[in-house]
Amino acid sequence: MRVYYTYFDLLISCGMMRQAISEGQCLLELCESDNLGVRYQMMHLYVFLEDEMHALALHKQFDSYEETQMLLPLAVLYYKLNKFDKAEDYIRRLTKVNKDTKKFLRAAAHDKLDDYIDELNPFGYQPFTMEELLNELIQFSYLFDSVPYFFAWASKVLAAKSGTNKDIKVADMADNINMRKQSDWRTKASGSRRKQMERCVLCWRLTNVPKDTPIAKRKYYVQGQGQLCENAAMSCSSRAFSPAGTI
Repeated sequence: MRVYYTYFDLLISCGMMRQAISEGQCLLELCESDNLGVRYQMMHLYVFLEDEMHALALHKQFDSYEETQMLLPLAVLYYKLNKFDKAEDYIRRLTKVNKDTKKFLRAAAHDKLDDYIDELNPFGYQPFTMEELLNELIQFSYLFDSVPYFFAWASKVLAAKSGTNKDIKVADMADNINMRKQSDWRTKASGSRRKQMERCVLCWRLTNVPKDTPIAKRKYYVQGQGQLCENAAMSCSSRAFSPAGTI
């Protein structure tokens, strides 16, 4: 499974999205519990290709669970499909799940994510916070790079009074949106995506630990075995991990 997942992830990195979807579907059939998080990759791939039918079916397959990794890409999907009412609905649902949604969208719309990105914990992120949204932005940069005005639109929708969203059109924001094709935070996000990160030797999830990080400065590293993610490390209750370095 781990080798298969690595191949799947490499296909995405190479831009072979349709082939990646085909392999991702096989991965989900092999492991219905999806302990590798393939469903999140698949959701973003479906949205990237504007495949509404499969995106909704995937969300339903996993009990339509309300989480950042599902709601944010679905909002992007309906934005791309020019269905702004549905896009707004998913954005507002996201604000109920993640308390930092408004702050994140406002910062993204005004190119002020740099400081938040610099402060990201390299060893993991706290769910339902700004950290989770930034991790989403970095991990799936190929999708968010394709909708450069989405964050400005979403931020304006949340700032507007209820019932006025129909008056908010992409064209109305053209004079207020930064027209640079590559803002500083996009460069950082893409750079972080390209930078090789370690995978957990137990669950094979991608960690936030760069491969060039010295062992002495790592958390949850096992001598002779390799890097663990925080969840895997915490589950190993029989072993005690030091704050930094090896066990």
